[in-house]
Amino acid sequence: LSYKNKWRATSTNNIKRIQNLYHPVLTSLIWKSSAKRINPISKIVDSDNLMIVHYEALVTSPNKVVPQICSFIGETYEPHMLDVNKNNSSNNVTDKAIFSSSVGRWKKELDSPEAYIADIICRKELTSLGYKKSELSVNHAQVLWLFATLPIGILRALIANKETTGPLLPYLGKRIYALLK
Repeated sequence: LSYKNKWRATSTNNIKRIQNLYHPVLTSLIWKSSAKRINPISKIVDSDNLMIVHYEALVTSPNKVVPQICSFIGETYEPHMLDVNKNNSSNNVTDKAIFSSSVGRWKKELDSPEAYIADIICRKELTSLGYKKSELSVNHAQVLWLFATLPIGILRALIANKETTGPLLPYLGKRIYALLK
């Protein structure tokens, strides 16, 4: 949902480009390739140097989690660290603080086929991160349609990002390799 609505939190001249980047299958594959890196990293990085924090834990219990992060990195916790005057949400562009209203918002605002696709593509990684399977009722024809439109989604994203990705073939090779690895 954050990636789908990211255009809301960007500059006016980037809105169309950001909107063209979203496709539920493509977005799920990108998230999966990122999440797949956690396990290999955790095997090569000493546990004293790696802390994984769930977003939901951070925003629902910042008074607890931020001091834990500070302790982990050897920084002294100071209460003013929670005084965030910036917004980092694509769904709530007005609040400027740590807020938890985005937790679970996808259940109400993401279309069922989009949520279903994310769940089936990312299930292994979601499970390894402790997330439970969601029970979704879905129109399978809509799901198939979204999979069928993936090549169009990829093309739209490549065109939208042609200025930022560099040469096309190396970029695609890197993305595909990360996914298949």
